Amino acid sequence: MKNSSVTHYDLLDVAQNASAEEIRKAYRRAVRTAHPDTGGHTGIFMAVTTAYEVLATADFRQEYDRFLRGVEDSPPASASWAHRPTKRPAAHEPAQQPGPAQHPRPAQPLKADVSRMLFAQTPTATASFRPAYGKSIRRKTDRRVWPVRIMPRTLKAGLVLAVFVFGMSFLQGSSGGLGYGVAGFMSVMICAAILGLMLSAVVALFRLPGSRVRADKLVPQGIAMNQVFGEPGRGLSDARFGERQAELGRQGERATHTVLAETLLPLMPAARLLHSMQWPGSRHADIDHVMVAGKRIALIDSKQWRDGSYWWDNRTLFRSGKELNQLKFGYAVAKMAAAFPDCEVQGWVVIHTPAGDPRSPYIENHGGFIEPGRLPVQLVNAQSLAEEVGVFLSHPDHVAVTDLTVLSRLLPGLKP
Repeated sequence: MKNSSVTHYDLLDVAQNASAEEIRKAYRRAVRTAHPDTGGHTGIFMAVTTAYEVLATADFRQEYDRFLRGVEDSPPASASWAHRPTKRPAAHEPAQQPGPAQHPRPAQPLKADVSRMLFAQTPTATASFRPAYGKSIRRKTDRRVWPVRIMPRTLKAGLVLAVFVFGMSFLQGSSGGLGYGVAGFMSVMICAAILGLMLSAVVALFRLPGSRVRADKLVPQGIAMNQVFGEPGRGLSDARFGERQAELGRQGERATHTVLAETLLPLMPAARLLHSMQWPGSRHADIDHVMVAGKRIALIDSKQWRDGSYWWDNRTLFRSGKELNQLKFGYAVAKMAAAFPDCEVQGWVVIHTPAGDPRSPYIENHGGFIEPGRLPVQLVNAQSLAEEVGVFLSHPDHVAVTDLTVLSRLLPGLKP
């Protein structure tokens, strides 16, 4: 399917059969007007520069032309222009009125393509739980958490005792009873604070032994056997987003579920897929999809957006040279990484188009910008999502393991 949006040739205003010299001259003309120093727009300048970088290299140009012609063979992932991240900006931008006929569905060859890429031979159909059912593990005490818990408890106990001492002294009614009560109140509170500090110091120096927990206490086996938890699109409220926007969001999340459930879950029996999870420490913001295998966690945000040429550098998002709103999913990835320090966490934003083609839209990833409190995410289309998440989770140490300690911490985050 030919890309109907603005192409690299359109940006440079040259024909598709233009020579290398014509492309070079067209680039120089375009830079004179697009450069920010001459009054141009930053987004257009970056789009023009990217177009020249692709068209000026013979191999990249040949692959880009194949993409425009809609050749079934997807461009090799090694090509720099072929890294196709996909995500919608914070403001949803629907292309058409939602309806049942618009539910994107990946093409049939996608599963076979992903299977051939991930596994040189038929994948094993077995999976193991860690810890195994019937056995137990020792939970280690986090020395950073215990002092925080001990100090408030000692202060609360001291406050209750101090109020009791003050009340008893006041009720005596003798001269000096009130003064004695105030002194007793302060003395008890000071003692409680000193006791709390001492206990915190002891725990910080000598970590308390953790308790042993059986596997079935972490996650019951009947629940852990399920591969899918939650419902895609459950976190989208019509009252909050509007009926039309919420329905478009649900379409995107259902499309992502279809891609993951039909391509990766059959190949990875130990992997688990969770839908509509809350950000750690947030009441409203949600993570559309979480796929976990062993101690590797893939976070995915789904978008239903119009077709076009997307450009993303972990800071600014452009579609066909037009700047869109920032993507904030990197903050969710950072929060999850902090909540799971023992796991490797990565994030993706997937864009689905109304046509339902898993190889669209065309996306260029230019990483490099990492801001405080936000981790980088990859913008991808449906095919790239299946390939990249599959590679990430198919590590030999994790692909065949369902880690119950990780799953038990993820399940409470599901939205009711």
